[in-house]
Amino acid sequence: MVEGCSCIEITKKKQMGFPTVKKELNKMTKEQIVNLVEELYKKQSAVREYLDFFANPDQTKLLEKYKKLIDNSFYTRAGNPKIDLKSAKKAVSDFSKLGVSGEYLAELNLHLAEIGTEFTQTFGDIDERFYQTIENAFYEGLLIMQNEGILDKFKDRADQLETNAQGIGWGFSDAMTSIYWEFYADEEDEETDNE
Repeated sequence: MVEGCSCIEITKKKQMGFPTVKKELNKMTKEQIVNLVEELYKKQSAVREYLDFFANPDQTKLLEKYKKLIDNSFYTRAGNPKIDLKSAKKAVSDFSKLGVSGEYLAELNLHLAEIGTEFTQTFGDIDERFYQTIENAFYEGLLIMQNEGILDKFKDRADQLETNAQGIGWGFSDAMTSIYWEFYADEEDEETDNE
């Protein structure tokens, strides 16, 4: 503390990391650890979902659940329009944290891009933030597909999505076309060469 200063001395507490947690867990019996996991399971929905997926890794069922969460971020239960981009992005983030395969994560990103494009086709122009979210989902989905070597599997849907984005404002159609060609230009060149 500086002499003559009435400032409160702020000390940084050392943040606890996993080594500290591991040290404490090693002191516990198996039964105590199971009880701790049970308590976390009951109190923390994210832990519950992670452990449920750990015990029964049904990616298809989980994908459908998260697609529904995305759908619900664009439409009410009655089918009326709403936009909750934060919830849509959180659904993708939470799904990713569960350790699903790249193909399923790519599928969910593509679904977000499809729902968002369909939404703006139906209800008109939205805003730049909305379009950036949809563009990012399209890009992330295609990037994952490229890394997984499965771009061909999703090509028809990517084609349709790029086509559906045409004529939509805020530079959205240009961005979607640019993203599409970034991933599929080589395939188009090969098709042209084979003709």
